[in-house]
Amino acid sequence: MANRELLRKVYSTPEGRLALMDILNRSKFFSTEVSTPQEIVLENSAKILLEELGIWQGHNALRIVNALMNMPYLEGDQNGE
Repeated sequence: MANRELLRKVYSTPEGRLALMDILNRSKFFSTEVSTPQEIVLENSAKILLEELGIWQGHNALRIVNALMNMPYLEGDQNGE
C-alpha cells in the first residue's frame, strides 16, 4: 500500500488505536471460535489491514510473539483495560 505512513499515523493516535482494536474485534481477529466462511473472511481482512500497516509480516513474527508474551495475564480480562 502506498499510504502505509498515513495509515500508521492515523492508527498510532490513542483514538486510532481504540478504533483499530474495535476493527480487529469486529473482524474476529481475537476470537478462538472462527468457523463460518464469513468469519474467516472477516479474520483475513483484519490480517490484511495489519499487513497494510506493516505489522503482520514474516520478519515481525518474533517481535509479535515477544510483545504477546510480555503482556500480563489477567484472569477475566476482556478488553485489556
